[in-house]
Amino acid sequence: MLPLPNEETAIRYVFRSLRRLRGRKRGEDSQDREPRLGARLLSAHRLDESAPISAVVTGSKGKGSVIILAARALHALGHRVGTLTSPHLVSWFERIRINGRAISEADFCRILSDFVPTIDAIEASLAAHQHLSPQAIFLAVALRHFQEQGVEFAILEVGRGGRFDDVSLVRKRVAAFSPIFREHLGYLGSNLARIAWHKSGILAPGIQGISLPQRPVVRAELMREAAQVGARLHFLQGEERGRWLPGDGAGSHLWLPPYGELRLGLAGRYQAENTALALALARRLYAASRQQPAAPFSTGQMVQIRPALATLTWPGRFQILQENPRVILDGAIHGRSARALVASLAGHLPEPVVAILCVPRNKGFRGVYHAIAKISDQWIITETKRNRILPFPAKGLALRLASELGAQATHRHNLQDALQAAEMMSGSRGTILIIGTHSILADAAQHWRLKYDNLW
Repeated sequence: MLPLPNEETAIRYVFRSLRRLRGRKRGEDSQDREPRLGARLLSAHRLDESAPISAVVTGSKGKGSVIILAARALHALGHRVGTLTSPHLVSWFERIRINGRAISEADFCRILSDFVPTIDAIEASLAAHQHLSPQAIFLAVALRHFQEQGVEFAILEVGRGGRFDDVSLVRKRVAAFSPIFREHLGYLGSNLARIAWHKSGILAPGIQGISLPQRPVVRAELMREAAQVGARLHFLQGEERGRWLPGDGAGSHLWLPPYGELRLGLAGRYQAENTALALALARRLYAASRQQPAAPFSTGQMVQIRPALATLTWPGRFQILQENPRVILDGAIHGRSARALVASLAGHLPEPVVAILCVPRNKGFRGVYHAIAKISDQWIITETKRNRILPFPAKGLALRLASELGAQATHRHNLQDALQAAEMMSGSRGTILIIGTHSILADAAQHWRLKYDNLW
């Protein structure tokens, strides 16, 4: 096969194996995903032996923010930090970054082309029901890129679940857990305990696990797994979680012992907990690199970290896209994250407030609706075709629930039509909230012609 020349060709190749399963009903990840195939790819290129000092992050919400906050803190101390996150907003290359800068098209295509003979050999050996996960290929490209660029720390996001996700193959020092909810039903089982079982699979013998507070059934499953494999597990409690402080609506303020007050470029009440988990993760990685017990960052180190966090942005998280009318973009897809968003926005929204809602039915759309009803009674419910497997609530159900919550709601088939209607409702002085799944955030990025090649 000739070298892969561009993003379109490269991504088509990455998903070639998965396309073989079109039309076949897929079951739980425990049946359909085979990390051992990804392990063959990593082993063939000795990527499993040369990974940087690594952490793996799983959960249901906030993973990307935690990763980028931790990476920014370590970079502020002078280190080269690689990240692997998903999904992306504009380009697939956003998933792989070093010090906030996305891998170039040339590097991605070159590295992937080097792996083609191995990938072809693996896929040639597969039975009809098997596939090589695209996540395994992205991981391999990321690890090679990190290797070539002298990355010292890698912080990697699980694509889905954990136990059967290829990212779990990395020899990690730290496993981090953001809040875990019911999600990916079917792929991760049908109840919260089973979902937690999947996510607990990133724990491994001897590593350090850290988690934000979890529901009792989730906490019990994480503790059971940690005891079984011999991992240490610490839950952030009390003020270790960080405490959000009311501010001026720009960015966030929080109180986090032992560092005191911190200012973040990222807005949203939920960023207090995200920052607490991120700094706990970062200092454990830092300590692992020096073979020392994890200790809080020193006053001198925080002098470097503070301004880095204060200017950090992360696309799709309480992101202001324009003024007059003000347009705010946020990826709230569960009641918990939507309630935190509402608490952050209260008192800072020019009226009238129009909400464009695009939340899949297999997420927490009811919880999002209940939260948004507190700050907006004019809604436009919409959908996106960007990810065709996303199931959305039936139009009648969504409009009926909106009416029960006291909202005046209409339905539009896409973001473009929804925005036209919202601008008529809000006028030039109001606010338009675009809230929902990552795919609608990507539609918004495309509409405003945004690029996210470099975050800092």
